Amino acid sequence: PLAAENFRNIENASAQAVNLTDGEPWRIRKLLVSHRRASITAKTDPQSIAARPCFLCEANRPPEQSAITGHGFQTLVN
Repeated sequence: PLAAENFRNIENASAQAVNLTDGEPWRIRKLLVSHRRASITAKTDPQSIAARPCFLCEANRPPEQSAITGHGFQTLVN
């Protein structure tokens, strides 16, 4: 359910096409994904990172976050 909600939020995000450089034919699609604002604005200095619990570690994941385990790895849907 959490992954489904996140995917719906991305599908409903506002988008804007942006040229990579002037005159270049390549364009990217910039998304405003407001439900991820806390993640993208988090402090990334070494002290802040060291003080935060690992969001990938099993003990810190939301209860509904499941993983597929195999060959010594865990695959998570985010």
